[in-house]
Amino acid sequence: MNINETLLNKISHHSSEYGFQNYDLQDFIETEPFYKKQKNAINLIQYIMAKHGKDKFRRHFANLAQFECGIRNLKPTHRDHVVHAMFSFILGIAINENYLKSSDNCVDPFQWKLASLFHDIGYPIQVASRLLKPFTGETNEIGKTFKSHNKNVNFKIIPEGFENLTNSKNSFDLIQKRLDEWGIQIDAKKEYNRMIDSGDIDHGIISSLAVLNVIDLMYQEYNPERIYGDVRENGFNFNQENFDNDIISSCSAIYIHNLSAECFKNRIYRSKAPLAFLLRLSDCLQEWDRPSDENISGFSSNHFDIEFDGNDLIFRIDIPDNDVKDQIIEKIKNEISCLDCSDVKINPLPNPI
Repeated sequence: MNINETLLNKISHHSSEYGFQNYDLQDFIETEPFYKKQKNAINLIQYIMAKHGKDKFRRHFANLAQFECGIRNLKPTHRDHVVHAMFSFILGIAINENYLKSSDNCVDPFQWKLASLFHDIGYPIQVASRLLKPFTGETNEIGKTFKSHNKNVNFKIIPEGFENLTNSKNSFDLIQKRLDEWGIQIDAKKEYNRMIDSGDIDHGIISSLAVLNVIDLMYQEYNPERIYGDVRENGFNFNQENFDNDIISSCSAIYIHNLSAECFKNRIYRSKAPLAFLLRLSDCLQEWDRPSDENISGFSSNHFDIEFDGNDLIFRIDIPDNDVKDQIIEKIKNEISCLDCSDVKINPLPNPI
């Protein structure tokens, strides 16, 4: 039982479609210690995206890895999101090719690259917002000891300008249109405003806006007329149709991937929104090799496995500590409860003889 071995076997025939070499993924999985695995992940992401002219994102992930290493010293209980992105990418390919394809809901490989590899790029901003809360909380507690105290202090991180694109376009409008097309009843601007009002930054929303903002600048640079035709620069195609279809779809999936299940009035259906479905599912299932202060080495890949049986996806967790195992199973089930995934089985009981 080793999910990494299973995944490599399941996706080995799809390397050319998704832009990787099998031996590179094998090397990534086997790399130790963890900080070297992070560097390996960054280099792999650069390699995978380079053919699309988007290798400049490498420095964003380099900064994310460095930031996370520094933050771990301050608040070590937070989990890695750099290596996690690579594992989510690998897991998603297996699910896409062995589960979604069986129901004719396969996700485009480029859309999956963009959504999976950059869905957590805004995580440092979420961490920063949460680091402020203990400080303000302690300040307010001290203030209550004085008779003159009559109001609390509060810090808010309010990102400005992410949503403003070139040609007077607005990210919220573009994302909202795609969510409506997918039949997902989420008000994008309302969720953003609620995030700002709460002072608790959602990294999914920030990741989406940041990626869309940067790629919009790339397209404007190489296709200033934003024409729907073959527009090539250094061998890369910046056709506006690609932006409207692939880029907006990927960023819309990123926007909602971390929202709580309670935010969704209806479920995310793979038939209508396969990319959003795949990102949420892969992100929630990827629980192995994610170190934290509570579990320094993370859960071993030997305790997880995945199989595809007809139209069913079966995800198995075999952590020796039953209480911990039950907590993880309950967490995953809650997170994917907003998906139309009755044929996703988490540790199903064996059929009676």
